[in-house]
Amino acid sequence: MTAMDIRLADLFLSYRTAQCLQAAGLETLAQLNVASDAELLAIAGIGRKGLALIRAEAKDLSGLRRKLAAAEEKAKRVRHSVELYQEWEDQCRAEVVRLQGLLGESC
Repeated sequence: MTAMDIRLADLFLSYRTAQCLQAAGLETLAQLNVASDAELLAIAGIGRKGLALIRAEAKDLSGLRRKLAAAEEKAKRVRHSVELYQEWEDQCRAEVVRLQGLLGESC
C-alpha cells in the first residue's frame, strides 16, 4: 500500500468534508491529488476553508511520507552498520581462537 492508496476517510478531515468528497466520488489520496482546486470547489459543501484544510492535510501527509522515507533510509544504514559490526566481531573471535591456538602450541 502506498501513500496514494490511503483512503480519504482515514485522513484528519472533518466528517462533513469527508462526506462531501465521498459523495463526489473521491475516495483516495491519489484521486484528491489529481483534482484541481476548481474541481474541489465545485463539490457541494466544499468552500475555500474546506479546500484549504484538504490541501493542508494532503501536504502534511506528503511531509510524513518524506520523513518516513528518511527514517527507512536511516534504518537501512543502521542495519548495515550492525552487519559490519557483527562481521568484525566474528573476525575478532576467529583471531582470538587462532592466537589461543598459537599460544597453546608454544607452551
